[in-house]
Amino acid sequence: MQVAVITGSASGIGAALAQEAVHRGMHVVLADRDAQRLQPTADALGPQALAVACDVTDFASVQALAAQVYTTHGQVDFLFNNAGVMHTGTSWELPLQQWQQAWQVNVQGIVHCLHAFVPRLIAAQRSARIVNTASMGGFVPSAMMPAYSATKAAVVAMTEALLGELAQAAPLLKVSLMAPGSVQTSLFDDSTSATTGTAEFQNWMRNNTAKRGMPADEMARLTWDSVLRGDYWVL
Repeated sequence: MQVAVITGSASGIGAALAQEAVHRGMHVVLADRDAQRLQPTADALGPQALAVACDVTDFASVQALAAQVYTTHGQVDFLFNNAGVMHTGTSWELPLQQWQQAWQVNVQGIVHCLHAFVPRLIAAQRSARIVNTASMGGFVPSAMMPAYSATKAAVVAMTEALLGELAQAAPLLKVSLMAPGSVQTSLFDDSTSATTGTAEFQNWMRNNTAKRGMPADEMARLTWDSVLRGDYWVL
């Protein structure tokens, strides 16, 4: 049975990807720093799902995740680097702490996962696929979302580099870049992600996403279809 590891999977796109993986007969390891939401999400998926509390900004935590996955399952077939945060505010007003958190989660979190998993994946000498979550915001930056747009653009660049590196160093390892557009999740529900003056913008984004966004379960189904076809671009 194939094994999928999905970071940022306590809710939203990550949880939907996990549900779809179970539906397709896979074991799935759900990893998230929100342990309170993570365990119920995994429990709802049944015995094929394993919850592992993990903070991708902490390399030791990610190393522990990788060790537990290989101890439990002995393999990884799909690694979804999906954990992410979003804050709204102008480039000069967005608090430095939120700029730093966006970088640490959205970019450095993927770097930590690559360092923890790729050497194991190479040593296994078997096919596997790494899927990095960027965003359409990484191609079309948005005002009031500078840190999110900048970090997702960085993910696009990192993934392009990884594609070329693995093609030379480990051809059995494949790469996909997932760049969702508007998806119905709770991304805009956290009031702490808004700064003074951007609550109205965030409320508009929340309402617009609810009306026009793609349902997360549909997005997950289309994503898995694309990944299993071997597509690089998952748009």
